[in-house]
Amino acid sequence: MPAALLFQLTSLLVSVLMVPLFLRVLTPDVYLLWLVFTTIGGMLLQIEASIQTLMVRRMALASPEIDPAGFAHERARARTAYRRLSVVASAVALPGGIAYIHWVVQPAATISWLLAWIVVSLAYTVNFLCGPNNCTLLSTGRNDRFFLTMSMSRVLHFGGTLTALLLGFGLTGISVAFALAVAFSCVTIARQSRRTFDHSTDAAVQAAADRVAVDETGLLRFGIFTLAAFVIYRGAVMLVIAYFPGSSATSYGLALQAYAIIGAVAVLPLQVRLHRLVVVRRDGDAAGVDAEVATAMWFAFLTIAAGLLSLTLVGAPLLKIIGSGVAMPPFVTLAAMAFAFLVEALILVLINLLLLEKNVTFVRDYVGGVVAALSLAALSLWCGGGLVVSMLVLPALVQALVTLPLIARRVARLRKQRVHRMIRDLVAGTPTPRGLGRRRLARTRR
Repeated sequence: MPAALLFQLTSLLVSVLMVPLFLRVLTPDVYLLWLVFTTIGGMLLQIEASIQTLMVRRMALASPEIDPAGFAHERARARTAYRRLSVVASAVALPGGIAYIHWVVQPAATISWLLAWIVVSLAYTVNFLCGPNNCTLLSTGRNDRFFLTMSMSRVLHFGGTLTALLLGFGLTGISVAFALAVAFSCVTIARQSRRTFDHSTDAAVQAAADRVAVDETGLLRFGIFTLAAFVIYRGAVMLVIAYFPGSSATSYGLALQAYAIIGAVAVLPLQVRLHRLVVVRRDGDAAGVDAEVATAMWFAFLTIAAGLLSLTLVGAPLLKIIGSGVAMPPFVTLAAMAFAFLVEALILVLINLLLLEKNVTFVRDYVGGVVAALSLAALSLWCGGGLVVSMLVLPALVQALVTLPLIARRVARLRKQRVHRMIRDLVAGTPTPRGLGRRRLARTRR
């Protein structure tokens, strides 16, 4: 846990320091290009996160000590998923990014951005090929090694980026620094993974894993959810770039990046207090579960409110001090963005409960809401709607009035089923959940 918190803190500090560094050194046009790079890469990372989340759980159930064959099979399945993702990165994202930048962004220095994007996309491809090593460490309890390595990689990334910018290498230097940090983490984690598990997977085991239905574990559905969660606001910046002038798009992208950092902090209790939530849920402590959910929701509200206040009071003066050519959006845009990210944080809190029950049925509701929200946004843009209404107000209202109530209803239904199941087990005389005392059982019966 300390190593995981260290990684979160390191990642947060690096992300915060990167923004003024980029704005101080890069021109607005080049900064906009880097936003496009990170947006496309962020979509790929969302899919990777879904693979890692589900496969780590499956590999942990079949540890190398208890079931070596089962662990090898699950690791082979993870390799298959990561290989497919690497193909998407190299065969779809690379040419797709080139086409989008060339036709929509239309930058001046073609060779410079093209080389930089090739380096970044290849770094993502290599990173995904090494993904099974991450799953190996996390599923066998080597979390400290993994998170310490990732913390060192983030520091290396920042140091390399700072050096490249000071030497005047611009976008190409930033891309090379990113690739070097990825290479460091891949090599280090691969060495640690080999000490944990023999990588010589039998060919028959890998072939069997390749034939497994793609969504047997809910991997495809959960991947679609994580991608949709990214696209609705952070990925929609691609629409903003296409429909609005470069200065407006850059300003919007800057605020969006700031709220992405704030949003990551807002949902931190979902990771830090996950063990506590698992314990109270396993013990059948409904009041404890409610308290954990309330804590997470209040933390999200206070964090995003503090972020809105900070960006309103400090944002514009800070940009002026560092000599940036990018302006902070008006308060209306910042407030609408805060509301949108708050609704998303509340949805993630409820979804966390469903994931603990191995329930991914919420994906249909969420993806349907995202499709409706983006359709309304595109229609509004086509009709000449403004930036705030089209890209923030309409999607946020759909999420708040449709998606959030639907997911809350699923949580309530699942909780009701769990209570009924506990009562039925008590009446039948089956063993009660660990830690559940007689007094609590009596309250449950009533």
